[in-house]
Amino acid sequence: MKKLILLCITAITLTSCKKTLLIVAGVRQPRIESDKSITRFLEKAGVSSNDVYHVDSSSSYTFWQDSTIVGRMPDLLIFNGKGELLRRLGKDECTGVYTDQLAIMDLPGAPVAIINTQSLASVLENYRRLDGMKTTIQDFGPDSFVACISYTDALGSVARDNIKGWTASLKKNKSADKIKILYMNMDMHTSWGIKSRKDPRRLKFRY
Repeated sequence: MKKLILLCITAITLTSCKKTLLIVAGVRQPRIESDKSITRFLEKAGVSSNDVYHVDSSSSYTFWQDSTIVGRMPDLLIFNGKGELLRRLGKDECTGVYTDQLAIMDLPGAPVAIINTQSLASVLENYRRLDGMKTTIQDFGPDSFVACISYTDALGSVARDNIKGWTASLKKNKSADKIKILYMNMDMHTSWGIKSRKDPRRLKFRY
C-alpha cells in the first residue's frame, strides 16, 4: 500500500505543471517585504546578523527588469579589501559542489577574477542596511574580505539552505576572523512606498 501511495505521489509530481512543482519546493510569488520579515526569514536559516540589507530603491536596482526565477537565485560574491571580485558562487555554478570548498579556500592567495564585471562598490551602492545606514568600501580594512550573499525570500527553503550552507562554510575558513558577511535581500521593500498591485515596480515571477 505504501509503495502504491509513493508511486501515485511520484506520478503526480512528474506530470504536474512547473508552477505546482515550484510551490511544492517552497517558491512563491514575491510580496512586499519589511525589515521584520527579512530578519525573520534569516533567523529561520539560523542567521543572526546586523549586516542585513535591502535594495535601496527600484531606480538603482538595475536587474529589476529580469523577473525570472533564475535571475533571483541566491549567489555569493567574495571580494578582497580593495573591492575586487575573487569568487562567485550560485546562479551559473553548481552551488553544492563548491559550498564545502569555502571552508578551505585560501582567500589571501586567491587571484582576482579575470572576468570581473562586478566590484564591491557597485554592489553596495544599490543596498541600504536595515538600520538605514549606507555602507561603502571604505568601511572595510585593506586586509579584510567581504562576502555578499544575495537572496530573495520568495525562494523559501531554496534560499535558506544556500544561506545556511555558505555561512557555515565561511565561518570555518582559516581567514574567518577577517571575513565580513553581508546578507543582501533582493525583494521589493516597504520603503519603496508601493501601495497598489498595479505599481510597475511590483515583481511577479514568470513560471
